[in-house]
Amino acid sequence: MRVIHPRTPEHWDHARRLISLYGEAIRETPCFDDLSDDLAALHRRYGGRAGKAWIAAPGKEDFAGVVLLDFRSDRALLKRLYVEPRARGTGLGRRLVRAAIGCSRDLPVELETLDSMVEARALYASEGFVETSACGGVRTMRLEPSPSRLTKK
Repeated sequence: MRVIHPRTPEHWDHARRLISLYGEAIRETPCFDDLSDDLAALHRRYGGRAGKAWIAAPGKEDFAGVVLLDFRSDRALLKRLYVEPRARGTGLGRRLVRAAIGCSRDLPVELETLDSMVEARALYASEGFVETSACGGVRTMRLEPSPSRLTKK
């Protein structure tokens, strides 16, 4: 199992494909942002200092998961975590979340998830995220910086 930052055009194509699949999975949810901005500017927005992207593969090149981290001045936003159904239950999602948390430095990490995403919410809670609000089927969760988190490598 491996988790990497997309580096090649092919890697970014895998990230786009996975984010598109994420969009299809939540398309019936009107409260979530349109993905077209993220998809159009993926490399520019998540390939530098303002944000990071990771793709994950259970094998050598068979990428099946993606997560984005968007840096703000006061927090990092964990976005678009998606693992294809064939790779769920393998630990791939956890590895992606941990990669993003590890890169968030000393910033709190926030995310939004849906009531229907029971497994994802359990994963986030097991990594230390706590629910901060819920409205209209959308839950906001937050992970505060902690000394143990800052010293993990």
